[in-house]
Amino acid sequence: MMPFFDIEAGLLSVGKKMKMDAAGIGYTSSSRGWEVPVMLRFTGLPIIDIGAGLYYAMLADEFEVTDSNSGLVPNGKRAVDKNTTETSDIGAKLSARARFEIAPLTDFLVDLSYNFGLKDLDKDPAAPNDTQKTRDYALMAGVAFGF
Repeated sequence: MMPFFDIEAGLLSVGKKMKMDAAGIGYTSSSRGWEVPVMLRFTGLPIIDIGAGLYYAMLADEFEVTDSNSGLVPNGKRAVDKNTTETSDIGAKLSARARFEIAPLTDFLVDLSYNFGLKDLDKDPAAPNDTQKTRDYALMAGVAFGF
């Protein structure tokens, strides 16, 4: 785009894990979805770069409950109730990343990012005052190939 700035887009497979412990009911639920981030990245520093942008996420249509201590929420896989829960999300994304060149056009990277969801994922008509918004930190490490 111009010196020190890049536009970055991608497709990420994202795992979500949530622990619930309220009123004596405890369980862990996990699911997997997809995220499409589009970011403007400042690359003026030798190893560190920072980015800001937007994301769109396609959330899972099923989740698995494990470690339940209650018969009210039994262990096992179940479908997401689309009448009470959104299956997509949009929001802002911030990122700080360290890149270390290991070969031409190949870098090892470590990325810390934060997603700030703008959409209320709770659409349960029985609980109109409840809200559920994404507030996620993610640490990613891997190999990046670029031109």
